[in-house]
Amino acid sequence: MSEKVVLHYFNGRGKMESIRWLLATAGVEFEEVFLTKREQYLKLVNDGALMFQQVPLVEIDGMQLVQSRAILNYIAGKYNLYGKDLKERAL
Repeated sequence: MSEKVVLHYFNGRGKMESIRWLLATAGVEFEEVFLTKREQYLKLVNDGALMFQQVPLVEIDGMQLVQSRAILNYIAGKYNLYGKDLKERAL
């Protein structure tokens, strides 16, 4: 059994919302850590978790992924949600 996916973002929709939808579509349970104080964000920066000093941050498979498109691509590939060909991917 793999570890639970952890999402780090503000308490709102924004760039994390499409990631939440994709995880829900894949049937993946996830935990959310809402950044409510600047100190929480700075701790992530100081710990080296934010490659570009930006959220969203997703902890999955022992990795700390940033950049929403990269996160979406990883999740889609891992859970076979890309589609069988280019046309299906576009749709």
